[in-house]
Amino acid sequence: MTRIKHRWDEPVIPLDHWQDTEHVQIRRDGTVMELTVFKLKERDMKRIHQGYVCCRCFNPHERPFPPSCTCCRFPMRDYQTETVAKQYRETTRDNHSCTAVENLQSELDELRAEVALRNRINELTSLGLYDRPTILVPRGIVAP
Repeated sequence: MTRIKHRWDEPVIPLDHWQDTEHVQIRRDGTVMELTVFKLKERDMKRIHQGYVCCRCFNPHERPFPPSCTCCRFPMRDYQTETVAKQYRETTRDNHSCTAVENLQSELDELRAEVALRNRINELTSLGLYDRPTILVPRGIVAP
């Protein structure tokens, strides 16, 4: 008998995976578990966010946010959104994972460094220790 392939039934196949060197999970019994980071297609991440795929075992579902996953019994309706927000991270192009907060923090650090540099240039300029770039205008040219 031939199985009919449905659009929703497309499996989630990770593009890459690696050990998370920054985070571990401590279980209730006290055992420490290393975490694995999976690189997924954007389309698959969208399906996870929309509740069509279990965030624990990547099992696809016909309807979004079923009461529990049919494969691993994870309570998707109650905890999927919260789990995705806590545990799923964006992946940069060089395969280093980071949370959205870490992305914003690095952007903020860059902006602070830029502002500090501008302030230092202004301070040195006011003391006469730094020459701002000047534009030389040939004689005979008048500004409008």
